[in-house]
Amino acid sequence: MGLYCAGWIKRGPVGIIDATLRDAMETFRIVKHHLDNEMLSERKTSRDEILTDLLQGSSSVVTMDKWAKIRDYEIAEGGKHGKLKEKVLSKTGMLNLAN
Repeated sequence: MGLYCAGWIKRGPVGIIDATLRDAMETFRIVKHHLDNEMLSERKTSRDEILTDLLQGSSSVVTMDKWAKIRDYEIAEGGKHGKLKEKVLSKTGMLNLAN
C-alpha cells in the first residue's frame, strides 16, 4: 500500500511526546529521501480504500469516537480522585473501553 506513518499508529501506544517527535522526524527523513530521489510512484489507492483496509475487522483500531469513550472514562475516574484524569495505562484496558 505504500503508507508512511509515525507515532502511535506506527508503534502502538508507547513512548512519550519526545519519542513520538523523533519518530515523526525519522518518517519525514524517509519521505524526503524518497521525494528527492523520485522513488515515489503515483498514488493508486484512495483514502477510503486505505481506511477500509485499516479498519476491516480490527478491534485494535481506535477511531475518534472510540477515543472519546476512553477520554470520558479517564475524566470520570479522575474526578473520583480529585484529578483531571486518571489515565488507563494498559493497551488492553483502553481497547476494552473503546470497544
